[in-house]
Amino acid sequence: MKVILFPAALLAAQILGLAATIAAELPNSGKPVAKSQARTAVDLVFKTVGGQPLKLDLYLPEKHSTSSPLVIWIHGGGWREGTKSGVPILPFLASGFAVASIEYRLSGQAPFPAQIEDVKAAIRWLRAHANDYGLAAEHFGVIGHSAGAHLASLAGTTGKGSPFDLGDNLEFSSAVQAVCVMSGPSDFVTMFDGADEHRRSALVGLLGGSLPEKRKLAEAASPLSYVQPGLLPFILVHGADDRVVPVQQAKSMNRKLEEVGATPRIILLPQTGHDVFARQQQYVDEVRAFFKANLAKK
Repeated sequence: MKVILFPAALLAAQILGLAATIAAELPNSGKPVAKSQARTAVDLVFKTVGGQPLKLDLYLPEKHSTSSPLVIWIHGGGWREGTKSGVPILPFLASGFAVASIEYRLSGQAPFPAQIEDVKAAIRWLRAHANDYGLAAEHFGVIGHSAGAHLASLAGTTGKGSPFDLGDNLEFSSAVQAVCVMSGPSDFVTMFDGADEHRRSALVGLLGGSLPEKRKLAEAASPLSYVQPGLLPFILVHGADDRVVPVQQAKSMNRKLEEVGATPRIILLPQTGHDVFARQQQYVDEVRAFFKANLAKK
């Protein structure tokens, strides 16, 4: 296990600063475009369910190669709020990554497993359209914060052909090659022991009932339930003082991954709560280096 401790410092502006440099936005047609035209493709419909279109935004690096590795951002918000519009990993574009930000059904629209089904549908759609946008189809990573980290972790532990793979593009894999989990839950059964009503309400909304009523579903929604030998690389980022998702969630996931022979990396941020974005550039570089190492074309 590699544990990295960094002192607290702000870098939110650094994380978000590159967004203004992205140019040449495409029309919101939702259709594949020529690679030579693409810089930003917004509101691409990857799935329609119950008459509701689910969309993603795709950002391509300025120096776009014929096939760029892709990092997919999954937003947080307690599974009940949040949008794809805030994309804190846009600085990865400068390192040659393409970036996607995806929608998923919120818990007020549908209970679990709708959220991970949507995430996997987005991954399959992106892989199906990799040639249209110049993406390296076998070099996809996912990253998320909080609820988004939970879904990123599930995407990483379930791979192709899981019960969560439903709908279109099933001939394409929903597996990813690297996962970054930021302040993410790993075990719902233990996470909400002693939790306050506000935190419990988020789980009730996700599961469609209380933990005693939905215990089996809580287990099925926990990434820890799917850890097995042969998993892809994980990096876990967590605040040591997180009161929303206790740091024990990251430690438990790290320990379970090690037990099956994986070599996860865990970054514990002292004097830090749930908002792990307020960090030094050294922390961002650590995550970027992780994706570079694991998504590089061999």
